[in-house]
Amino acid sequence: MFKFIKKIFQGEEPLKVEEVKIDELFGWVDEKLSKIDFNEEVSAYFNKIKDQKWLLEEKLDLLVSAEIDKKENVEEKVRSIVLGHKDAYLRDMKRFKEHLNIPLEINMDEAIRFHNFLNKELDELAQRTAKSYQASQHLFFKPVEGVFKVIGEINLLMKDFEKKIDNKNFSKINLIREKVKELDKVEILKGKLQEDLRLKEDKLGRNVKGKEFQEKEILRLKESEDHAELLGFQEAKKKNMDLKEDSIQEIHAFFSKLGRAMRKYERVALDNKLVGEYLEEAVTAFENDEGLNIVGVLGGLRNSLVSGSVDLDDKQKENALDLIDKAQKGYLMDLKDNFIEILTGEKEIKEKLGNIGVGKLLEEAKYKLNHFSEQIMNTERELAELKVKVEGMDAGKIKEELKEMIKEVLRVEIKFV
Repeated sequence: MFKFIKKIFQGEEPLKVEEVKIDELFGWVDEKLSKIDFNEEVSAYFNKIKDQKWLLEEKLDLLVSAEIDKKENVEEKVRSIVLGHKDAYLRDMKRFKEHLNIPLEINMDEAIRFHNFLNKELDELAQRTAKSYQASQHLFFKPVEGVFKVIGEINLLMKDFEKKIDNKNFSKINLIREKVKELDKVEILKGKLQEDLRLKEDKLGRNVKGKEFQEKEILRLKESEDHAELLGFQEAKKKNMDLKEDSIQEIHAFFSKLGRAMRKYERVALDNKLVGEYLEEAVTAFENDEGLNIVGVLGGLRNSLVSGSVDLDDKQKENALDLIDKAQKGYLMDLKDNFIEILTGEKEIKEKLGNIGVGKLLEEAKYKLNHFSEQIMNTERELAELKVKVEGMDAGKIKEELKEMIKEVLRVEIKFV
């Protein structure tokens, strides 16, 4: 196979066109980058840095052993300050030298990594040594300047190499890798969203089928003979409930009109317990009063009204006596018989409704229908939200930027498949 990029000074090959799958892009880029033939320049760069590192060590040794000229008439305070700056300058330079580890592998990846590292180290070194460099020069100019020149030469080597990789756009190699990672993340996230979308669509389909089945089931149950019987009993239940409500209102109205008289009688009656029950809840007391003992109690109330032991104004007394006479003539007995008949009918209708299976089946089918309808509504909302997210995950711009960088650096026009 021809080398993808010939040596830097031999020109460029014509553009090639290659098809690449998105999920194979990272490996494809790594393979292409590994074939870049720039190793001769990288090797030369590393060797020159090694030479300067060796020279830096030599210059640092000279600075360590350097002493202040005895001819210099220097105050002790100044001497102490300058020596302190010299030690600081030496300490920072030694640290830089120790960190200056030249890569063993000769390739573009290592070269760019090392280049970025060296650039950062030189910037930090310049900031740390600016003051100590100036101060140390006063009494150690020559050895300090010797160290400084080596650092300057390393900086020039770095800048020169930077120009070479910029001329061939190799500085974009890391950008290509980052852009591939970015595209990969987008595609992975988009894939997850599309899978969620598929699952939601499946769920929606299941719920729609479930709803359709329950609608048919409800229709089938309503068309059955049992359902006709169910409707009959439901109608009977409604009529019986209306009769019960009318009867309750009648009971409540009767005893409500006697309320004032009964409250006064409760204070003087020997058996006031039953009176209290009717005053508290007349309908419940009437239902539980199996022997209709209230008629006898009302007879006692009549006697008290006549004797005056229960005092009411003439109109109230007249109305109360009329109601008691009505009760003693059979009104309450008829009302009791009617109420018992209604309650018995209620119980019978309830039992018959419980024995008709279609009722429970219909309730269950309606419950399931409501459940499926709610699920459909919720799933449709979630689907709409997911579709907006998927449409927003457009990797088109990233792909175009990546294509341009790959074309510029690798001389390959790629087509995504």
